[in-house]
Amino acid sequence: PPPPPGGARPRPPSPPPNVVSPRPPPAPGSPSPPPPDNQPGNVTSPPPPNMIPPRPPTFPPPNNIPGFPWCRCDRNSFGVPYYLNDNVVVTENAKYTNYTFAIEEKGCTVGQDPCCNMDLWKIDFPTTDGCRASVSDVFLNTDQRRSPQFEYMPASENWLYKITNLGLNVNTAYGATVTIQLSKTGACPSLDTFLAQKSYAIFSKNNHCIPTYTEWPCIQSA
Repeated sequence: PPPPPGGARPRPPSPPPNVVSPRPPPAPGSPSPPPPDNQPGNVTSPPPPNMIPPRPPTFPPPNNIPGFPWCRCDRNSFGVPYYLNDNVVVTENAKYTNYTFAIEEKGCTVGQDPCCNMDLWKIDFPTTDGCRASVSDVFLNTDQRRSPQFEYMPASENWLYKITNLGLNVNTAYGATVTIQLSKTGACPSLDTFLAQKSYAIFSKNNHCIPTYTEWPCIQSA
């Protein structure tokens, strides 16, 4: 079209400004997106605890364990007041065999030998698992019943037969007798089959003195 009077064309109108529409609000109940890593508000959960159970204690190999009575203890048989008579008296009936041994005095020096005044609380014998049902009874002085006890020693894989609660001392032990009664129908009907080794150990109640003897017993019939 022809220019308007005055000679100048009018400027075309400016385009509208670039207006960014706001984001719509999140729908009710929608969770907010987690913040990116290493940004404020990002809370990292701690790693789960180690759920592996601790290993059970391990015992040293049997060849590292001292011999009978399988304890790291003072087994010196010198300077102690007691030992079992080597001659075990045997009596029997149709069902049982009784093995009776006497407690004898052994010389020691009070004040010089630390165990010379030891009491006599229990006697241990080496045995096996299969012999547990063979013991019928045990007596102190033929008429005082004592409860026999068996104990498995896992570190050495051995069994002990224990005659406990004897309650003897240097004034009452000498001449006392202990009788083990074995069933004739059991797996170990004799003392020879009952003992895993020909040994025994005498214990004080505090376990400080444990004289141990070998090459025992000598069996004789009544």
